[in-house]
Amino acid sequence: MPKRHWSREEIEILCNEYPSSPTDLLVELLGKSQQAINSKATFLGLKKTPAMLSQIRHNATDSRRRMG
Repeated sequence: MPKRHWSREEIEILCNEYPSSPTDLLVELLGKSQQAINSKATFLGLKKTPAMLSQIRHNATDSRRRMG
């Protein structure tokens, strides 16, 4: 897949949505890989909200319980 630069609109969406949205949703919304989204968010200094981090941890724990 060729590299595609980030448009201003995509960066604006990322800045507005990254903190409180699941990254999987942003993958679909922006048409970029999870790695690209996480890299750009890190570059921009974006962080997930505490509530989103809690939800991510909760979902990971539930997944492990179902697998175990």
